[in-house]
Amino acid sequence: MQKKMDKVVASLLRNDNDLVQSKGDLINLASLIEAEAKDNFEKYTISSVFYNRIEKGMKLQSDPTILYYKNLKSKIKTRKIFKKDLLSDNPWNTYTRKGLPLTAICSPGLSALDAAINPRKTNFLYFVADGNGGHRFSDNYKEHLVNIKLWKDKLRKSNEIK
Repeated sequence: MQKKMDKVVASLLRNDNDLVQSKGDLINLASLIEAEAKDNFEKYTISSVFYNRIEKGMKLQSDPTILYYKNLKSKIKTRKIFKKDLLSDNPWNTYTRKGLPLTAICSPGLSALDAAINPRKTNFLYFVADGNGGHRFSDNYKEHLVNIKLWKDKLRKSNEIK
């Protein structure tokens, strides 16, 4: 399995990519993409958001990095993130640190690896779950806040139905 991963990563690495400078960078970025998106089509758009944020000097702010550290040594796994988790600095926290996390947060598949090296060209800087297994993307913070509200409203309604 390791030999196959090495071969795939080596075939994807290029010298013309400023963000992905090494095998480790590629796997780390691809792991964020893998953890964020289940839809292969969306992986390329999510990759573009990460590239755009880094280009602008923004933090990646990827929730799965928070969950990775929170669950790293916990016997009881959680999917809940609280404000204190976002503020708790650690080598994987992409809310407190710029750039890629210390290590990969999961094992990325081929589509995430390809998306990490070949992001879609967009102006998007933000994304949030849409409540249907996908994401809403935006290129400004105001629109992002509207998308967050839509997600919270959908979540609230689904909890009322139960």
